[in-house]
Amino acid sequence: MKFYRLILVFFLSINCVFGQPASENAMLWEVTKKEQSGYIYGTIHISCDADLSEQVIQALDQSNQLVLEVDLSDPTLQMKMMQKMILPNQKSAADYLTDKEYDLLKNYINQNVEMIPGFSLVKSLKPIFLSGLITQSLLTCSSQEGYDKLLMQHAQQREISVTGLETIEEQIDVLDQIPVQKVYDEIIESIKDDQKEDRKMIYEMIRHYKNADLQALKKLLSDADSVINDFSDVALDQRNNKWIPKIKNQLSENKPFIGFGAAHLVGENGVIELLRKEGYSVEPVN
Repeated sequence: MKFYRLILVFFLSINCVFGQPASENAMLWEVTKKEQSGYIYGTIHISCDADLSEQVIQALDQSNQLVLEVDLSDPTLQMKMMQKMILPNQKSAADYLTDKEYDLLKNYINQNVEMIPGFSLVKSLKPIFLSGLITQSLLTCSSQEGYDKLLMQHAQQREISVTGLETIEEQIDVLDQIPVQKVYDEIIESIKDDQKEDRKMIYEMIRHYKNADLQALKKLLSDADSVINDFSDVALDQRNNKWIPKIKNQLSENKPFIGFGAAHLVGENGVIELLRKEGYSVEPVN
């Protein structure tokens, strides 16, 4: 089974590094230490009919700073992304695929991915971004939205300032460590399989996420066979450790609401355990 994971704009797959007890199934957590307090919240970046629960809205309304993985309110964000999304050295999919594979990918994009007007527009896109568009196209719901964007919109309505834990350039630099050829190989394999397993997995992931069922997500995704899993140390652990000083600084200066991909919450090197090791109380808001 293949499943494509894309940080920020599309999906965030929950990696198989779960270590939380079943009693701690939650996406929203309260963080306290002496007079310091704030919230951390696990998101996915695209979902069907996404909405924020009353608990999440109340927690955000009680906060004076929204901190996301990147600052989605940055008006230059899209331009910065576009500058980093293209394959270097004027390369395209044709440089990594056989003629037969290239035609297979082109025909699939043109026939199945309505959000892309034509394959010629994305043939030079880095395959990790192309895979995100393909994955997003498997959702048939009318409303496709990310929880990060919903948080930003609500914060802006309440005039709560928005910032980020890292830059979009830093995020894409992480993705760039995943070998281009391997990502193309996964895309081609999934298309040949008609993406039946991928489609089923996506909807199950969304259902378990909405139920805040980390254990079910672990069971669902621990068997996922993807090159992404080989880079969980870079994509998750290293970023988590870089975030901790920034999260601590936010907690000391503000009452922040910090939202990031749910994969970063859990496990021995997850944000929850890293904050506990720093002396913070981190408790689920159920």
